Amino acid sequence: MEQSEEGAEILLAFDGSPQSSEAIGCAAHLLGTDRRMIVFSVWEPRLMDIDLLQTEHTKITETKGLGHIRSSDIQAARQLTQAVADHGTRLAREEGFDARGEIACGGHSVAAEIIQALGDYEAEVLVIGSKRHSGMASALLGSTVQTLLHKAVTPILVARNPVG
Repeated sequence: MEQSEEGAEILLAFDGSPQSSEAIGCAAHLLGTDRRMIVFSVWEPRLMDIDLLQTEHTKITETKGLGHIRSSDIQAARQLTQAVADHGTRLAREEGFDARGEIACGGHSVAAEIIQALGDYEAEVLVIGSKRHSGMASALLGSTVQTLLHKAVTPILVARNPVG
C-alpha cells in the first residue's frame, strides 16, 4: 500500500453497493469535500458467490463457488475489486473530493483489511455504508460494521439508508 506524506483524511470502505455509494454523499455533507479521500475496496474469497456486480459504468460477472482458486481467478478478482474501487473514485470525485482508489486482496477479513488500511493511510476518519442483512445472512457473514465499531480506533461515520 502506498502511503501519502500528509496522510489521507478520509478512508471510504467501498463495496459498490448503493449504501457505500450513498456514504460518499453523506461524507461530503457532514465532513466537507475539502478533504482527501481514499476509496478502499477489498476482495474476500467468501464473497465470490456473487452472480453479478453491476454499476453504472461496469458490468462484470463472477464464477459461483470457490473450489480451487486458480491464479486466473485471483487475477479476475483483483480486476473486479479494482473496477469497484475505480467506480467509487469516480463517484467521490463527482462529489468534489480529491479521491484515489486503492484495493486489498490479501485474504484477511474485510474488517481486518480496513483496519490495516486505516493505519497504513493514516486516515483521520472511516466512512462506511451499512446495510441490513436477514438474520441468516448476518449470522453467516457477520457484520463488518460491528467488527469495525469494536476494533477500530479511528472515528467512524456509518451512513445508513433511511428505512422505508
